[in-house]
Amino acid sequence: MPKKKKYSLPRIGLRIYKTALSVLACMLLLQLFTYLSTLLPESQHFFFRFLHFLLYRPDPIFACIAAVIVMQPTVEYSLQQSSHRIFGTAVGGAFGLLFLWLDFLLWHRRFNLLVVVAGVIAVIYFCLLIRSSMSVSIAVVTFLIILLTLNEEFPYRYALHRIVDTVAGIGISLGVNLLIRKPKGKGPPVEDVAFPLLGSAIADGNIPETEPSPEADVSSEEDAAPEEDEIT
Repeated sequence: MPKKKKYSLPRIGLRIYKTALSVLACMLLLQLFTYLSTLLPESQHFFFRFLHFLLYRPDPIFACIAAVIVMQPTVEYSLQQSSHRIFGTAVGGAFGLLFLWLDFLLWHRRFNLLVVVAGVIAVIYFCLLIRSSMSVSIAVVTFLIILLTLNEEFPYRYALHRIVDTVAGIGISLGVNLLIRKPKGKGPPVEDVAFPLLGSAIADGNIPETEPSPEADVSSEEDAAPEEDEIT
């Protein structure tokens, strides 16, 4: 009889601690920023109004979501991915503002479901069109945050708040990864292995093969190695 493999609990890797610390930092720092915004003088000057807009962050959930998404096993990966994430935030925000205008001002949110679905398709297709498949996830998240969590606030101001929240989460997550370093690893970040390969194939007009490529096999083996067990 073949021997049964013993089940062992996965160890808590450094990436888990860094992700949790990023969430904690987002909550604490955004509370601090919100408190500082209350200390600003009540002035109609553009500088103070703009500073109040940047500092007033009463809801940290969107920054926390962005911080979790961008956290990578090593600081090198975070530096590589931060540009994609920030670009994806800009793309998601731009499409969010556009589709929000179509949904809110033209159709009075009567076609909200169709607008959201069409917007997701448009965001993904645009990222693949400009060969930036690594930006797809954060672009779609930013777009959905804007379209699905709209409250009674002026829609464009609300969308800009969500973009600022997302950028703040990205910056905080990158800062935590810079402070808590891990030795350099090999292979792409775990959550970015499959989709960019598929996205590149779609963008090139090629159908991906059923058999995994040697590079993908190598990446999978390295990600499964005990020293790289940093999956959250």
